[in-house]
Amino acid sequence: MGFVFYFLIMAITSVCLMAKAKFSVHSYFDSWNRILLDGFLGGLMVCFSTFYWFSFFIFHFLKRIYYSFCTGSTLL
Repeated sequence: MGFVFYFLIMAITSVCLMAKAKFSVHSYFDSWNRILLDGFLGGLMVCFSTFYWFSFFIFHFLKRIYYSFCTGSTLL
């Protein structure tokens, strides 16, 4: 569901950006690909990296809390 929402928001943003440029894209950008593809793919990589690191740290943090709870040791 998150990917669908991401692509929907990026499509709306691209259309709004083209409308703001009055569909004269070549006077502001190199080509249509700058608006359509670069925005989608660049943002997707940032989204993936953020989710990956967030889930990585949450997993290891919860694993450490579970270990300290089971063994009775401190977190540090």
